[in-house]
Amino acid sequence: MKKWFFVVSVFLLSGCSSQFVYNNMDWMVHWYLDDYIDLTKSQKKIFDEQFEVWHAWHRKEELTKYAKQLKGIKEMVQSEQVDLASIQRHFDQVRGHWISLRNRVSPDIAPMAKTLSQEQVASLFDTLEKENSKREEELDESSQQSDEERAKERLSGLEDGVKEWIGKLSADQKAILQSYSPRFNSTARHWLKYRRHVQSLARTLFEQKDSNPNFEQDLIALMSNPENHRHAELVEKNDANNLLYSQMVVELTSTLSAKQKKRLIRKLDDYIDDFEDLSEDD
Repeated sequence: MKKWFFVVSVFLLSGCSSQFVYNNMDWMVHWYLDDYIDLTKSQKKIFDEQFEVWHAWHRKEELTKYAKQLKGIKEMVQSEQVDLASIQRHFDQVRGHWISLRNRVSPDIAPMAKTLSQEQVASLFDTLEKENSKREEELDESSQQSDEERAKERLSGLEDGVKEWIGKLSADQKAILQSYSPRFNSTARHWLKYRRHVQSLARTLFEQKDSNPNFEQDLIALMSNPENHRHAELVEKNDANNLLYSQMVVELTSTLSAKQKKRLIRKLDDYIDDFEDLSEDD
C-alpha cells in the first residue's frame, strides 16, 4: 500500500525539489514502481493515461495552494508574528494538502489495482515486507547504541534540518535544539507496526478482490483513511512530538538574525516561484 502512495507523494516531494524533476515525474514513477510491480503493457497504458490526468490536476489546482501557503509563512516571518497557533495551523494545512492529494487519486487507483494478478499482488507485498524487515534490522542495530550515541544522532539530525533553512546556528539556537532533542518520543517502531498493519489489511483486500464485490470501495476507504488504523500509543506520541516541534519552531524563529531571516525568506521565495511557474506551465 505504501508504494501505491508513492504515485501520490512524488507530486509533493518532486515539486519541492526542482521544476525539472516535477516535469519528468512520469519516468520517475515508472522507474520506482518497477521495483515493486511488473505491470503489463495494458496496465501501463491505463496508468500512463491516468497519471497525465493527475499531473494536470495537481499542476493547475494544488500548486497554487502551496504557493499561497508559503506566502503566508513568508509574511508571518517578515512581520515576526510567529506563535504556536499559527505554526500548528500551517502544519495542519500541509496535512490537508496530502489529504486532498490522496483523496483525488485513490478512487482512480482502486480500479487499476483490481486488474493486478495474484502473482503481482504477492510480489508487491513480499517486497514491502522485505523493506519492513530491513528497517527492523536497522532499528535493532540502533538499539545497540548507547543512549549518548542515539542522543547525538538525534540532535545532529535536528541541527542539519534547521541549518538547511537558516544557515549556521548561533549558540542560543543550538541550546534550544539541545533542550528539545531529548524530549521527542521515539516512534520508529510504532510507525513500522502501523505500516505492517495497514499493509496486512491491504493484502487481505487484494487477495479477496475477485470474490469481494465491494473491493474498490473497501480499498478506497483504506487508502483515504489509513490513520484510522493507527494504534493509540502511536497517536499519542505523534501528537506530542508535533506539539513539541511546533514549540521549538516558535522559539527558534524568535532568535533569527537578520542574515538568517534573509536566507529563510530567499528559500521561501524560491519555492514560491517554482510552484507558481509550474502551475502556469502547459
